[in-house]
Amino acid sequence: MKAQHFSAIIAITSMFGVIGFTAAGADAATTWKHTAGTNQSSYSWDDYYANVKPAGFKLPVGYKLISATMSVKNSAGRYVAKSATSKDLKTGRYTVYSTYRYAKKIPYTAYTDEPVQSWDLSRFTITSGQLCSVWSVDNYFSTDDGTVDYLAKCPGRGMSSQDFKIYPGNGMVSITESSNFSGTGTLHVGDPVYYETGNTVPNLDVFYLESARVRVPHNAYKLGTSKYAHVYRSVSINGVPNGPEVTRTEFNTVGEGNQLAWVRRVFGSKGHLAIDASWGRMYEWPNTSGGTVTIWFDTGASNLTWYS
Repeated sequence: MKAQHFSAIIAITSMFGVIGFTAAGADAATTWKHTAGTNQSSYSWDDYYANVKPAGFKLPVGYKLISATMSVKNSAGRYVAKSATSKDLKTGRYTVYSTYRYAKKIPYTAYTDEPVQSWDLSRFTITSGQLCSVWSVDNYFSTDDGTVDYLAKCPGRGMSSQDFKIYPGNGMVSITESSNFSGTGTLHVGDPVYYETGNTVPNLDVFYLESARVRVPHNAYKLGTSKYAHVYRSVSINGVPNGPEVTRTEFNTVGEGNQLAWVRRVFGSKGHLAIDASWGRMYEWPNTSGGTVTIWFDTGASNLTWYS
């Protein structure tokens, strides 16, 4: 049997029929898989355009999508988009050719240098007599007994929660005044004038030292060799007439702060001015459930209500 030659495409057949096609010319090596067609609605407020994107490929588990682009032909076979990530298309029928680039995620352990931190309070020690800097937070905290709380940063040693090693650092310490100390300044740890509990440091919150760094492991992944998928589908953009009644789709398209002109464009009518007051105006529109839609306008739309 003589092989038949086509100038546009070469059909690939099997016992199951056509499973794809190979484009002629520059794309002769690309095999496209046919996927289910899609339908989209276009509306008057968008001038009957709808946004179309690549579709028809399911990313395998364990892979990362690198890119997704498409080329689009209209019903006359002319390109209206090439290598696009999306395209606004007017009412009509199209063929969309989507190309996906993806790669396998290969896990490995990465490391970053981070400041030493620890919340292991029992293991952080501050030497008695150590000089600490003190400042107030929001001026002060009033306590039940009329005293005032301050924060102090006191040098000490503590265990890092990242690698469980001991590092020198600073303890953020809550201090309760029991005398006439006020404002910011310095104090010695263990001075009973500034501590309700005498020689102990209450409410140790965090150990932190930016000058010391620890190497922290993280789960990460690198990408393997890129793979490609090529799929095509038919797309129908169907214009939806803007009738005299507000639909749910139209109601959900508008929102708080929208201007009256935009709402009228979406709803397709001016609406009825029901209330005209000094604080604003309320407009009404009939809706498809037999009720009304009411919206207040002042600087913008508010109190959008659908009545069935």
